[in-house]
Amino acid sequence: MEIPKIGNLNATVLFIDIENFLSISEVLTPKEIKIFIEKVIDPLSKCIINHGGYVCQVQGDAILAVFTSDEQAKPHIRSAVDCALNIQRILMKLNPITISGLYVPLSATIGISSGDMYSCYIDVAGQKEHTVLGKTVSLASRYQELNKHYGTNILIDESVFPYINKHTATRKLDKINIKGCNDSIDLFEVLSHEKHIDKKNANKRQFRQCRKIKASPGMREDDSTDNQ
Repeated sequence: MEIPKIGNLNATVLFIDIENFLSISEVLTPKEIKIFIEKVIDPLSKCIINHGGYVCQVQGDAILAVFTSDEQAKPHIRSAVDCALNIQRILMKLNPITISGLYVPLSATIGISSGDMYSCYIDVAGQKEHTVLGKTVSLASRYQELNKHYGTNILIDESVFPYINKHTATRKLDKINIKGCNDSIDLFEVLSHEKHIDKKNANKRQFRQCRKIKASPGMREDDSTDNQ
């Protein structure tokens, strides 16, 4: 997808962050970290593009993606949520990543928000870099971080919920107050493409499978036979 138009924009932002990246970095060499990032970021970026999104920034273990549309129905919201669910499926298939005989557990957290933002180029050390700015972007980043507090994988707010609720299983999680926001925000967890599921256990049954692999990032292939 092409870079979103420059100027005011109504779009959906998706933030992805690979979990436990610092711990992973402690047991991998810098070159192995590069391999790890490429093995993870490449399929996730392709997933974003396949859902009509634009990879705005890649910051090490994190991705900022933007979804836009010229239609009033805001299909970019549904595209972003569908993308997030498919990203979780991709991660489960990739998990664990094997690098130089190391098993590296893999999971990620995602925050999504939709609304007005400003698309622009910013001069950084003499080079122009494209980015998006605004409250919507900041909120998506904040939701991504809040996943760690709630033990969830995908969080959205009321700017997203009404547009995906008819075809996606969600769960109202909390009403939160974020510093800098005048109003409280309804926070929802995205569970599945399936509308009718056991919401109480869905998170454990599906997305948290990424964390069933308890092997330390430092466990090598031959470590599993040490006690045999």
